[in-house]
Amino acid sequence: KQVTCVNGSGRCPGNLDLDILKQELPDGKGGVDQNRHRKSVHSITIPGAARGWEEFYARHSSGIFSFAELLEPAANLAQDGFPVAPITSVAWSNGVEQDIKKWHSSDDVLPMPLSIDGRGPLPGEIFKNADMAKVLQSLGEHGATKGFYESFPGQAIVDAVQKHGGYMTMDDLKEEYTQCTFP
Repeated sequence: KQVTCVNGSGRCPGNLDLDILKQELPDGKGGVDQNRHRKSVHSITIPGAARGWEEFYARHSSGIFSFAELLEPAANLAQDGFPVAPITSVAWSNGVEQDIKKWHSSDDVLPMPLSIDGRGPLPGEIFKNADMAKVLQSLGEHGATKGFYESFPGQAIVDAVQKHGGYMTMDDLKEEYTQCTFP
């Protein structure tokens, strides 16, 4: 058997280039301020995991389960919830405070994502994510292209990125691909 690598990492939006980064995130020396870039909308890449999972399934599945059946337990867990471990609770709460809150504004119609009433979950608290369940179900039932990249998950990502000044477009998502290589 041949070992293969499935690279489902995301790429930079097609309309974002180094000149834009130098202009919007200058470091004062003609380059890009890396610290500001890490926390900016420009650090968000085209999501590659959906295509990567689908590609991995296509190459390595036994065929006993459909793609939807493989994603069903994760969708159920997202829908029904799970208890959050103590260490995870601390990291999650810090992430909500440091990263998620800055992207959520009072005019947002939807509640703050990945939070419970705008905060990270407490140890032992049950976290439910009905939106993630819908995304996983759509991905499983319709595949990466029709169920994610050209559907409501992709559009929601593009809308959020553009709302904060990013350059991601639906065309970027439609052009997403996975690289399969040999180590």
